[in-house]
Amino acid sequence: MNGQEQTLSISILSPETLRLAKENSEILKQYLKDQGTASLKLGGAEGQEITLPDSILRLVYEALSSAATGKRLRLVEEDEEVSPEKAAEFLQVSRPHLVKLLDGGEIPFHYVGTHRRITMSDLIDEDFLAQLERQSLKKFVAELRRVAAEI
Repeated sequence: MNGQEQTLSISILSPETLRLAKENSEILKQYLKDQGTASLKLGGAEGQEITLPDSILRLVYEALSSAATGKRLRLVEEDEEVSPEKAAEFLQVSRPHLVKLLDGGEIPFHYVGTHRRITMSDLIDEDFLAQLERQSLKKFVAELRRVAAEI
């Protein structure tokens, strides 16, 4: 991916493309269920056929399913290193909040020169994401209690 996060933006897909994504995701889902593996035939004069590993086919299925339901899909390389700005954007938190997490040792990082770098695998770690959700929920509840106390 050349070190760039790839985002499939549903807003730019036409209704016809969305319809095809839904149709094709259902076809692929059923085929994988029945056969366990599949190959894809490319269009064009030569009509070449390629065989993809099951894990890649499942990724294609997930992309088609997400597109068909109007969800955004991000494809990232686990070993990609990103800046705090990109990491905060990925986690949908503010940069200052992310810096607090970095300084508190909750997210591992290293320096490249004077710049912090975070590995994507550390950001997509399920335990970390669950912890982040719990923290956000606790802050939300605390804010609700504070507002309720003022009323």
